[in-house]
Amino acid sequence: MLYFGWEKEVVMILYSIPSLFKLSTLVSHSFYLMFVIWLILLYKKKRNELPLHLLGLVSTFLLVNIIKHTTAVPRPFEVYGITNSVMHFGSSFPSTHAALSSFMAASIALFWRGGKKGRNEGKRAVIAGFFLWALLISLSRWVLLLHYLVDVAVGWAIGTGIPLLFWIVMNERVSSEIVRKGIHIGVGYGVALVVFKYGSYVAPALLLIALVSIIVTALLKKNLLPRSILMLVGKAERREDLESFPLRGVVFFFLSSGIVSAVFSNEIAASAIAALAVGDGMATLIGRKWGKHKLKYNMRKSVEGTVACFLFSFLASLPILGVSLSIINGVVASIVESLPHREHTRLGLLLDDNFTIPLACCSVLYLTKIFISG
Repeated sequence: MLYFGWEKEVVMILYSIPSLFKLSTLVSHSFYLMFVIWLILLYKKKRNELPLHLLGLVSTFLLVNIIKHTTAVPRPFEVYGITNSVMHFGSSFPSTHAALSSFMAASIALFWRGGKKGRNEGKRAVIAGFFLWALLISLSRWVLLLHYLVDVAVGWAIGTGIPLLFWIVMNERVSSEIVRKGIHIGVGYGVALVVFKYGSYVAPALLLIALVSIIVTALLKKNLLPRSILMLVGKAERREDLESFPLRGVVFFFLSSGIVSAVFSNEIAASAIAALAVGDGMATLIGRKWGKHKLKYNMRKSVEGTVACFLFSFLASLPILGVSLSIINGVVASIVESLPHREHTRLGLLLDDNFTIPLACCSVLYLTKIFISG
């Protein structure tokens, strides 16, 4: 069930009040006015950080719509059997208006700081006003039967979570490795779910992202991007990669994801990407924190990290593959992840586990399925 037991009865009463319907429509459309005011305020007060805010807003929009296309949840008015006259696009879960409006409010609250003490009261009023406006916009979408309350809540979680992540990165509250692997796990598993549903249809888009990442890499090396974006990349990247190959992990991740999505079945490709995202990410985090027993063939990796890679690769692919093949997926991912990649003096630039893990997992799973079916 997508809605609470009492939700349908309450919202149908609210929807049937003509004046409230008109007011909700007006508030819903005020989202565009909120965007313009947000843009003007940031341009005047935080012009240097504006590219970072726009990047976050676009990231929020893309993430929400990826989830929308993946889940394809029908709108409430469709489920309730109501003819709706309000303009809408895409499916219900989560709410784009809730995510973007809460993002704008949270970005103002987190980044609009400093200045004279006498102006703090005015800033607090502006921040409170943005949050109240975002809340009203979100509730208007519920009253108009365009979203469930769950859609609004998840939209707010995404909309406030992304600027919070950016704020943590910019304020150096956590290490760059945690930031990098957190993004790796979250974005990577999201890509795996999209590939599981759409398969080869999204392969060109993944390869295009890899190509764009290569272009951005060239711009980064020449310092041609805004300072705020350079700082964000600098926080989330390894120091050695910043000098030699910025966005190396991003390039290899989307390149391998595009290849396996085009070549292998949805289940195999998605499981391999899930192993790379979750298994490899957790292997690094756990290995660096608790990895005391080093592998004899690769002293930079630990037994604890390798075991973590197997366990989390297995769990990540379990909903997609089932027990037996998930075990195989975990074994292959953990073995490949533990091998020397960058340490190889001649092939270090060409070897990256973001590339080798998906290809190895897909190849072994494909051969295994052929052997079982044969």
